[in-house]
Amino acid sequence: MPTWKLNVKDYIPGQTTDTKEYFEIWSQAVNQEYVTKTGILNEIGYGMYISLLGIKGKTSVFNAPERKQYVWFTTVNNLIKLMFVKYDMINYKYDLTSKGLVMLEVLARSLMGKGVPRI
Repeated sequence: MPTWKLNVKDYIPGQTTDTKEYFEIWSQAVNQEYVTKTGILNEIGYGMYISLLGIKGKTSVFNAPERKQYVWFTTVNNLIKLMFVKYDMINYKYDLTSKGLVMLEVLARSLMGKGVPRI
């Protein structure tokens, strides 16, 4: 009977294909000019990245470089209109929606120059 074993050296984390939701959010980020078509973060996108990090309460996500500014570039009401943030009535705080989490991933990967979706 053959035995199957996983070769750990062949497994590279993060080298799998991206989800359909990532493709949709990435194309939305390109249309809103947060990211270029080559996967590089624009100035508007960096402001959105900083604002989403502020909602999250972190200085870095997805191994991106830490932020150096704590200024919000967009209002929470604007983030709610874009459906990136929702207000949690029970805990009295703002949380990222699933769309907001994926947008944060797109922007963080674009900050590192790896924003183009993988097929």
